[in-house]
Amino acid sequence: MVSPRPFAILASIALALAACQESGSPLSHSPALLAIGQSCQAAEAEGQTLGVNEFTFQSTPGSVLLLLDGSAAGPVTVTTYILAPPKATDDGVLIANTSHVVELSLAGDGACAAGEDCFATDDHAVLEPINPFGLFRLNSTMRIAAGFGRFATPREVPPLQVHGTIQFPPPGVPVPPVATWELKGRVCGG
Repeated sequence: MVSPRPFAILASIALALAACQESGSPLSHSPALLAIGQSCQAAEAEGQTLGVNEFTFQSTPGSVLLLLDGSAAGPVTVTTYILAPPKATDDGVLIANTSHVVELSLAGDGACAAGEDCFATDDHAVLEPINPFGLFRLNSTMRIAAGFGRFATPREVPPLQVHGTIQFPPPGVPVPPVATWELKGRVCGG
């Protein structure tokens, strides 16, 4: 005879998932998921990054606020890498492949490595022109590709969503481009 215990465990996990999804509460509050070593948190962030060269944007100290389950996560450094020149469509929309490194440190070095709390993403960004003066609407889907410390990601989670604007300076004006953005989604650790 097969023991009913495995079926009871599966049923309780399914009920916990359904309850969390219906209530909108973070899955990290599900005891069934915590029991299998997975912790997820709602992530919200807003910030500003400045172009430091043609293919890199980086936050300045204090310019990013990251909330995990509604609580400030501490000092944060965000580095954006443009992996290849963006492709332009006929209507001026720019499509870019980018990557982000998010480090819980004001002295982040733009690399996500063992021994720190960080994650790196693989992104698809769309920049839609708002006006002819270099202002673009930013919409990006960020898939967490790797993580360490509290962001070690043992399973796939839905992509993070980023919305904002990027202001590129006119040609010849020696000021960096500025990206202002908001992020929403979930991050997990194990």
